[in-house]
Amino acid sequence: MSYQKCNLCHERYKGVHLCKPEWETEHLWGKTFEEDRTVRAHDAEGAAERWAEFYDDDGAIRNADGCTKERIRVRLLGSSDPWQVFDVTASQSIDYSAQAVTE
Repeated sequence: MSYQKCNLCHERYKGVHLCKPEWETEHLWGKTFEEDRTVRAHDAEGAAERWAEFYDDDGAIRNADGCTKERIRVRLLGSSDPWQVFDVTASQSIDYSAQAVTE
């Protein structure tokens, strides 16, 4: 069976697919409009981490000194539930690994 791509969330999947819920995010420090976005994740913590992937695309969270953090808040899109606040951190290091396989 080959992979399919969801037209809504763009995730690749095999078999049955349910999109992850949408979360709205707001950057609380040094906020600009472009930093607020909706993301798809299973839970609030995952939404905060997904926001960081977009925001940190150009190293905005990471700096030359190592690890820094940003504060954001998230909640389910369209919900009136209270916002959940997260400090999102990233480290400067990138780790790669390889493991030999027998063919």
